Amino acid sequence: MAFNTERGVSVEPAFLTRVYQADDPNAADILLTDLPRERLRPGAPLDGVNGHLVRITLFMRPVPGKTPIDSTAINAAITHVVVADGRVGVYAGGGFFRVDGPLDAAAVEGHFGGGMVRLAGSTAGFVDLLGAGEVKGSVSARRDAPLASLLRARLDELVKLAEASEAEPNR
Repeated sequence: MAFNTERGVSVEPAFLTRVYQADDPNAADILLTDLPRERLRPGAPLDGVNGHLVRITLFMRPVPGKTPIDSTAINAAITHVVVADGRVGVYAGGGFFRVDGPLDAAAVEGHFGGGMVRLAGSTAGFVDLLGAGEVKGSVSARRDAPLASLLRARLDELVKLAEASEAEPNR
């Protein structure tokens, strides 16, 4: 999966961890990261850490003939957390995500046909080198609810950290 930005920058992280969780046949959370395993636990220090943590929330599985299937349709939310030397930037948006196969399988594959993200929050000192961008490409993930829950908790923590920093006066 690649993030192609309006500034001409292309970011294509090498996601080492790719997991998903689906409690519904039409919805799933897919989590991808290149962060070191020891930094995935909520509360783990971020000093000197660089990497990405992505969550794709498929909220409606498209069904031909029943739902719009078009690159301009939106059936998934995406949150892309960038950690740059311990500083956090949160990019958020949505797009059309097509899933191949059932969501109760041992692994899932899907494709972002078109999506957009933009900076939604950051901690002090984070420099936005990306701006708004397009999300495209294929994703594969194995089913692992415990690890997906851990990554989701870490991502949620980093999003809250960025939100709290944004709310600080005189930032």
